[in-house]
Parts: sequence; structure tokens; C-alpha cells
Amino acid sequence: MPEAMDRDLPFTDGDFAILAKIMRAATGVALAPEKRQMVYGRLNKRVRALGLAAFRDYVQVLEGPNGAAEMQGLINALTTNLTRFFREPYHFEDLAAHFVHSRAQGQRRFRVWSAACSTGQEPYSIAAALLEAGAARRDD
Repeated sequence: MPEAMDRDLPFTDGDFAILAKIMRAATGVALAPEKRQMVYGRLNKRVRALGLAAFRDYVQVLEGPNGAAEMQGLINALTTNLTRFFREPYHFEDLAAHFVHSRAQGQRRFRVWSAACSTGQEPYSIAAALLEAGAARRDD
């Protein structure tokens, strides 16, 4: 992967590494390299809102004397603060497809783990999607 992403705000591997380290220290959230695009997408609004020209400038803000004031902006941008039934429907469609495929292969057990599910809409959505997928299969 090239050092700088092909985006209008410069964002290097070094910028990502520092932001990942800051997030880990502040929240315990580990940002794998595969999350680099997501970090850019979610933080570029913060960088622009602060009138900065590059992510390295944002890193300097976070590491500077007023960094604590911006820390909540970083955390809010990089964490999911929304819960609702069937949020991001394609996840449930994909899960249902895996479920139907596993049944077609003769697997009797299908395990699902819902971590950090806030107020509970996610596991209920999972259950509903799997029940619907199972019912649809029986109707075939």
C-alpha cells in the first residue's frame, strides 16, 4: 500500500499509526491497518471542521496542549454511537445468506456472537434475520 492515500487531505501510514495509538490509549479500541480507510472517512470531517490542511496537523492538535479538548471529537468520530434495529441492512442480508448456505451444507449448528450491543437491537435483529432466513428456506 502506498504511504499516502489518494485523497485530497494527506493521510500517511505514520498518521494512521499515531491515531491508532492515541485511540488505543484513550479507549482500548485497537484499530487494525484494515481500518485505515474508515479512519480517513470518519476523521476527515473533524480535520476540515478544525480548518486543518492534513492529518498530521490533526495529530499535532491531539498531541498539543489543547489535545484533551479534541479527544472527545476523535472518540466520537471513530466509535459507533448509534443503535437501531437492522442498522446497516447488508450485514443482516450477508448473515442470512451464510446461514442458508450452512444449512444447505448440512450444518446443524450456526453460532453467532453479538459483542458490544448497546441496548439490544442488534441481537434481536440478528435473531429476526435468521428466523426469516430459516422460514424462507423451509418454504422452498
